[in-house]
Amino acid sequence: MDPQQRIFMEVAIDALDNSGLSRERLAGTRTGVYVASYHNDYAQLQYTDIEAVDARTLTGTLHSVLANRLSYLLDLRGPSLSLDTACSSSLVAFHQACRSIASGESTLALAGGISLHLHPYGFITFSKASMLSPRGICNVFDASGDGYVRSEGGGMFLLKDYDRALADGDNILAVVAAS
Repeated sequence: MDPQQRIFMEVAIDALDNSGLSRERLAGTRTGVYVASYHNDYAQLQYTDIEAVDARTLTGTLHSVLANRLSYLLDLRGPSLSLDTACSSSLVAFHQACRSIASGESTLALAGGISLHLHPYGFITFSKASMLSPRGICNVFDASGDGYVRSEGGGMFLLKDYDRALADGDNILAVVAAS
C-alpha cells in the first residue's frame, strides 16, 4: 500500500479524534471525503519490479482508492472523491467539500491532501524545466517569486455547517467565509 494511503487515513483519524466525534457516531452518515493527491512515486517504484506486482499492487497505488478506502473504513455514505488538479488539488478538495455541505449533499466533510516524494524523478524533471526556485524559497503571488519549492506532508479538515456546529456545541477552530 502506498504510504500516502496509510498516512492519509492516520491524519483523518487524528482530525476526527481532535473534533471529539467518535467513529461509531460517524458511521452511516452522509459524510463526504475529498482528498487531494497527485504524486505517484510509490507506484513508479512498485512497477519497476514486474515480478513483485501482485493483486494488491493496483489498489494499493491508485489515487482513486485513497478517498474510497477512508469512506469504507469509516462506513461513510457521502461523496468520496480523489482529486488531482496539480498544485491546487488541496484547495479544490476543500472547495468541493464546502460546496457539498452548502448544498446539503453532505452533513459533514473530511477534506485534505497528502503528498510524499519517494523518488527523485519529480525533482529532476521540475529542475530541468526551470520550475524550482533556485533559492529554495517560495514567494507565491509575489514579484520576487522565481519558482516553487516542492514539499510533502498531509493535512485534514473536518467541515460542518456553521449553524449546525453551533447547535451541536462543537469546538469551532475556524469559520470559512467563502471558498
